[in-house]
Amino acid sequence: MTLPDRVDVAVVGAGPAGCAAAITLCAFTSLRVALIDRAPPNRKPGEMLQPGAGELLAYLGLSAETVGAVHRPSHAMSAAWGSDQLTEWPLIFAMGQPALHVDRQGLETALRERASACGATLQLHAVRSTRKHDDGWALTFDSDEQPAQSARFLIDASGPGARFARAAGARVHTTHRSVAIWSTARAALGEDIADAGGVLVETAPEGWWYSAAVPGNGLVAALFTDAAILTGGALNSPDRWHEALARTRHTRQRLSNAGGWTSPITRPAHVQHLAPAHGADWVACGDAAMTVDPLSAMGMSLGLTTGIHAGRLAAAYCAGTDVTDCGYSDEIARQHDMHVAMLDRCFAQERHWPDAPFWAARQAQRPATKVHAVAAVA
Repeated sequence: MTLPDRVDVAVVGAGPAGCAAAITLCAFTSLRVALIDRAPPNRKPGEMLQPGAGELLAYLGLSAETVGAVHRPSHAMSAAWGSDQLTEWPLIFAMGQPALHVDRQGLETALRERASACGATLQLHAVRSTRKHDDGWALTFDSDEQPAQSARFLIDASGPGARFARAAGARVHTTHRSVAIWSTARAALGEDIADAGGVLVETAPEGWWYSAAVPGNGLVAALFTDAAILTGGALNSPDRWHEALARTRHTRQRLSNAGGWTSPITRPAHVQHLAPAHGADWVACGDAAMTVDPLSAMGMSLGLTTGIHAGRLAAAYCAGTDVTDCGYSDEIARQHDMHVAMLDRCFAQERHWPDAPFWAARQAQRPATKVHAVAAVA
């Protein structure tokens, strides 16, 4: 099956943001939409949707049964942040709505199926290039079997690299740089590791640790640190990663019965935003528009929200509206600035290791304003 030669909207990237954009377009308009990704969803570490995100999923047409199959509710999290003691933070401001520990692969599969059911043409292709022409965009692919495609409007949901938006003239502005080194394990025979609780966050000299239950009676643990600390301490090697884990208190105790650890995987975890985040006939959404620190638990919800807005913006353009000055880019920049301010206040709380490079870099000239909760990994 090949993509149609011409569509109204081409969505590059079929993660949560790209799927949300495609579903919004196909469920509420008669536009022709191509949803393009290089590969099917793959297994990712545990993630969290903020309280209230179930309403976003309902807007996109995911049923309670579907959502229930890919998440585990959580009404609290635990954190040792700014203190040696582990404190439980109830999600009191959520008005009884739980956060959702998400099976990311299962959720992405459900979103892709929903997009296809709504009428989007879903195809696995790697986009080689995008080029502007008089009547929109020309897309070429890495497969000779797939001819070039034309689209009136382009949605870049390709991830933090924002490759196609950058080709249109946008720039990525990075505010905080960090990396995640994560591994997964299984519970010991006869134990249910999922019953050990929800998200646990704990600070360490090298950065901070995150752990949570994942589908299949497993658990993920991740260290968030700086690239220089990673390479200087060889923390991406299994032995050094486990040595750093052994120096923790609460995280080590929680993982004491886990076994069968996978080799640690390293991924960027930067805070950045795209400027501008949209143009006359294109828009970026999800991580292509803005990435947040995993501490905030905002990533998945932000992806769904910006995807929905990107779909609406594309629909307005195709209906003849000039979207150049719609304010989307300004809102992305505003959300970024608010996130950085929150993050700075949060990092200023932790003063156990003022001379450790990770913490010194984040606490320099920042006020130690008290915040009342530490969020979870997104």
